[in-house]
Amino acid sequence: MMVISIARSGDMASVFVSGCPLKCGYCLYNRQDRKEMTLEKVVTEMTAQTVKRAFIGGMDPAMQGKEVKALAKVLTQRGVTVSLKTSGNDPNFLKEVLNYADRFVFEIKAPLDDRETWSKLIGKDLEWTTAYLENLKTSLGIVKGKYVKISMRVIPGFIDQAKIERIGEQMRPCAKESTIIQFLGNMLNDYP
Repeated sequence: MMVISIARSGDMASVFVSGCPLKCGYCLYNRQDRKEMTLEKVVTEMTAQTVKRAFIGGMDPAMQGKEVKALAKVLTQRGVTVSLKTSGNDPNFLKEVLNYADRFVFEIKAPLDDRETWSKLIGKDLEWTTAYLENLKTSLGIVKGKYVKISMRVIPGFIDQAKIERIGEQMRPCAKESTIIQFLGNMLNDYP
């Protein structure tokens, strides 16, 4: 697996993996070092008797589907509650891990009917963005009934209060939790 980092704190372990189909200009993970690790090494570093919860995130774990599915399965078999972050671009991956993850996290970058804003934020053309948004909607349908958290990053000039409200209305049927994240631009990592 291509891993950005692994951390443990109390009863929680997290692994941040590499690879994402989106090309968000503000993504910090794109700028971080990665290391190749075996599944066994990741499991060893993530598990301890005190670990009861695990987060698999980073860029988009679906890009390493086979390994991430195996990791989620092993963690679940050990009684660990698994949360999985995804872009939602690969509905088939979500079907495969559905029984091994208790929670799902999606970053919703704009209202689902706002292709132009999505296209600018994810660095893809409108045709690709349209197909991606259909995959995202399908993915949200697949995880319906599970605990779903959405996060919204407020990027000045792209996301305003009206768009946040639209996202909230669109996500209300499937999300149990939402977080609004302030965008903190800097010279190395500013706008998309």
